[in-house]
Amino acid sequence: MDSLHLGLGFGWLRYNGMYRTIVASGVTPIDREMVEIRLGVFGRRDGRSDAATQEGLEAYIEGQASAMEQDLSIWESKCYHTRPVLGDADSTIVAFRRWASQLYSGPEAAPGAVGREARNA
Repeated sequence: MDSLHLGLGFGWLRYNGMYRTIVASGVTPIDREMVEIRLGVFGRRDGRSDAATQEGLEAYIEGQASAMEQDLSIWESKCYHTRPVLGDADSTIVAFRRWASQLYSGPEAAPGAVGREARNA
């Protein structure tokens, strides 16, 4: 699996499993509590017939939708911590939060909102 995220709202995942696919995702904030997530799946035939490809990718998409539904309970309980406790492997989170803070206005944009010093707390 390989992924790339471009900013806060667009990313893609490339899978090489039963099917070689790219899942493109777009996330749009609706308000402080809600986001809209749109997914698009691109798959290769890899020698399969159109019917076999369609059937296999539909099953794949259903599996992805089921996995996202299972993740909803995790996402619904997440909350923002100004100074989260982070481990050494979380340095990309710190860098991403610092970069993303330029896109927000209000208290979210506060320079100290990244929380690196809370790492070793």
